[in-house]
Amino acid sequence: YNLERVIIASPAFWAEDLMKVLSNSDLKKKIVRATCSSADETAISEVLKRDEVKQVLQQQRFANELKLVEKLMTEISKKAKAVYGISDVEQAAESGAIETLVVSGKLIEKSRKKGEFARIDKIMKIADKTKAEIVIISSEHSGGKQLDGIGGNTVYGQIYLEKESKDNLPVGLSHDAILKNDIPQDSPIK
Repeated sequence: YNLERVIIASPAFWAEDLMKVLSNSDLKKKIVRATCSSADETAISEVLKRDEVKQVLQQQRFANELKLVEKLMTEISKKAKAVYGISDVEQAAESGAIETLVVSGKLIEKSRKKGEFARIDKIMKIADKTKAEIVIISSEHSGGKQLDGIGGNTVYGQIYLEKESKDNLPVGLSHDAILKNDIPQDSPIK
C-alpha cells in the first residue's frame, strides 16, 4: 500500500504505546495521533472533529484537487479531453459528454451573489443526471486559483463536441442504445 497518512485514534495512552513498538520510521512519520473518549461508534465522529484530523483531511483534499486541475490544464493545452468556459461546458453537459465536471467554489459563491447561479446549477444537474462526477474545487490553493483564472469551470472526459452535433445522439444517452442499422465506426449517431 502507498499510504500517505495513517490516523491512529485511541482513548488514554494506547496510541503512544503503539508508537513505542513500531520500528518502521517511514511509517511513524505518516502517523497522526488523535485522542477520543471511547472506543465505540461515537469515537469516529469525535475523531473526525479533531483539529489534527481535519488538517490532514484538508491537505489530502487539496492534493487531490491540485492533481485534478493539473490534469485538466494538460488536457486543455493539448486541446484534447477538456473544455472550459460556461458556454462550452454547458454544451458539453447538454450533449451528455461530461465525465467529470469541475467547478470552482469561488465561481459558485460569486454567481450566487450576482443572482446568476441558475445556469451553473442547471449544468450541475444535467451532469449529475448523466452520472458525471462533480468536483467543487477550493480556491484556497494554487490549483483552485488557476481554475478561477480560466473562468472557474471546466469539464474533463470523453468530450465529443462539434458545431454540427446538435442532431446527434448525446454520448450520455447512448449507453443502452440499440442500433437498427449498421453505421461506420467513429461516425456520429443521428
